[in-house]
Amino acid sequence: MVRNAVRVLVVVGLVGIGWAVGHAQATTPVQQPGSLPSPVPPELSAGSDFELLVTSAKGEVEVRCVRGCRLTWAPTVLPKTGPVEILAPDLKVRGGVSQSGCMAPTWMAGNCHILGWIQ
Repeated sequence: MVRNAVRVLVVVGLVGIGWAVGHAQATTPVQQPGSLPSPVPPELSAGSDFELLVTSAKGEVEVRCVRGCRLTWAPTVLPKTGPVEILAPDLKVRGGVSQSGCMAPTWMAGNCHILGWIQ
């Protein structure tokens, strides 16, 4: 009888430890729609120069520069005369997934290249 009681106590103890460890795990905060993401704390950034956040919803993909950079779509053609036109860099680029499987702007489905500058 003592042997069975010890077994029950060990099982209950192990289940209790598992429950405590499971509830001690931190959950990832959910991004509220329309709110800007905040950069990770400096001690978690591992000395990186910039930080990107990639999200996808309803068929649209967004790459957002959270810290230290600016983004824009890359030009697709080199004009024979005049300078290359590049959209003004911003904190984000948006597009959809093209037939080739890459993220591209809706106005140019074949352009899957993003340029970025460190601030």
